[in-house]
Amino acid sequence: MPFPFTLLCDLLNRLERNHKPSSVDRTQEIHARTVVSWFNKHNEVIPRRGSGAIAFLSCLFPERRPDRVFSLPTKQLEKMIERAQCLGSSRMSDLQRWKAHDGPDFASCVERVMIITDCEPRLGPNVTLDEIDEILDQIAASSPFSSVALKERVKQKYGQPIRRDNLLLGLFRRLRSSEAKWMIRMLSKNYTQSMLLSTS
Repeated sequence: MPFPFTLLCDLLNRLERNHKPSSVDRTQEIHARTVVSWFNKHNEVIPRRGSGAIAFLSCLFPERRPDRVFSLPTKQLEKMIERAQCLGSSRMSDLQRWKAHDGPDFASCVERVMIITDCEPRLGPNVTLDEIDEILDQIAASSPFSSVALKERVKQKYGQPIRRDNLLLGLFRRLRSSEAKWMIRMLSKNYTQSMLLSTS
């Protein structure tokens, strides 16, 4: 069974809530317990072989996929969120708080502006890691800095390339606020807010 993206977001959110910069040793201990508890809880559905396992690990540790380069600057992602969520001027101002000195990171701003629509139905089924992994492959294939092997694999599988804007717009219209936050961080290959790697 494809692994739901929302379950991975649950782990990352827990780790983010645990993070206390003033007490690193204590935080790492809590992180370790959180990770073990989460893996035990979802042990039966965590994929361990095949494409499902690759998707799981690629989404859990996006920085360990040097073959994938997304080349998506924050300003471009900002415009995609604006279009996907049909943001008005007020919510757009909230989204742009990441530009302020000492403001929240862009991913947190995305979560903030999307949270008011979490109660609304989403288009399509819940997003899975397998689906995200395929989308990330297609996005990376459009970058000149991604590996040749990845580009060839995507070309053989999908043929005519799909515009990455269309892929991401469709995805962001289906994600809840918390999921969109971690999707942004996955695209930037930066989970430092959750300090996930401190437990690996």
